[in-house]
Amino acid sequence: MFTYILLDSICKLRGERTVSNIYHLLTAKKSTQTIQDSYIYQLTNYFGIYKRLERKTFQKELRHLYDQGWIEVYQDKQVVLTTEGRSVLNGFDHSQIYLNGMKYDNHALFTMQVIQLLVQTCTHIQQHHDTFIPVVDDESVQQKVKEIFYYYQKDTNTILYHLYQELTRLFEQAPEPLGHLFTDQLTTPRHIGSSKIQLAREYGQTVHDMHCQLMNLSHFLCFAIEKDSSVSFLKEIVPHERNMNLPLTGSAQKTYKLWQKGHGLEMIASQRNLKISTIQDHMVEIAYVVKNFDYSPFLSDHQLQWIANQIDRLQTNKLKEIKESLDDHISYFQIKLVLAMSHQQKEGVF
Repeated sequence: MFTYILLDSICKLRGERTVSNIYHLLTAKKSTQTIQDSYIYQLTNYFGIYKRLERKTFQKELRHLYDQGWIEVYQDKQVVLTTEGRSVLNGFDHSQIYLNGMKYDNHALFTMQVIQLLVQTCTHIQQHHDTFIPVVDDESVQQKVKEIFYYYQKDTNTILYHLYQELTRLFEQAPEPLGHLFTDQLTTPRHIGSSKIQLAREYGQTVHDMHCQLMNLSHFLCFAIEKDSSVSFLKEIVPHERNMNLPLTGSAQKTYKLWQKGHGLEMIASQRNLKISTIQDHMVEIAYVVKNFDYSPFLSDHQLQWIANQIDRLQTNKLKEIKESLDDHISYFQIKLVLAMSHQQKEGVF
């Protein structure tokens, strides 16, 4: 799966960005450029799915693709697929990939770990093993398990019943490997859950492929819980959307709060002691993620349509090429906003 993700990312970038953009995407580098590029090139699904990926490991994997004759690298570090690489990419079955990093980045791992710790806690208590080493040491996960445990008045039978019923229902809809991967990770008094390295060995995959498989599993769970109205118990495990931050850089979050208070861009730049261009980049970030974003202070409808037509005609996302095809009074900021609005339109939001 990791090879597919790399090839798919390279394909979608179309040689318009360097390999570093892919690395920053996978590791969730919270920069304005990374977030904007993930939307522009329809790569939001891969955002943050491999946060601990080392750069030297990433480069080694790219070298493997190059040695296979699947990619071609230019001197400026831009990379494109070869004909053979495109054939390999087309040969992958991507129908069973549920990755949605930009949407589930903040809570997929949390959801999975709460379920794993609930299973471990309830099964150990049922066997009168009151003392055990938790499989998850994250305090927020442990706190969530305690809340559920006490809400159900320490009734482990009821908790396990709900988990079994609802998870069985969800995994009936899932590709077969996902269900096995899920149960293989569970720890009970009679079974110690397998680690990522152990699972990779058991399934005959690389550690990188198994990492992506496990991320795919956690994202599938979030997707299935969200879509299935009958799984009320599991819905209480997934953090509510209203409690989650928008997928913005920290600096853009601050700009958005001031913007919501009615402050103009110049005032925000002055208050935050930042360049106006930086604040404009924040607004572009915001335009990608805020539903019904009001672009009217920065763009007329005529300008939006004109720029959009040029982008469609040129079939490129390179800002310089788009800018050169327009009148001088059109700014890079306005072009970036149109790219954001186009994304919203494709997603059916705008």
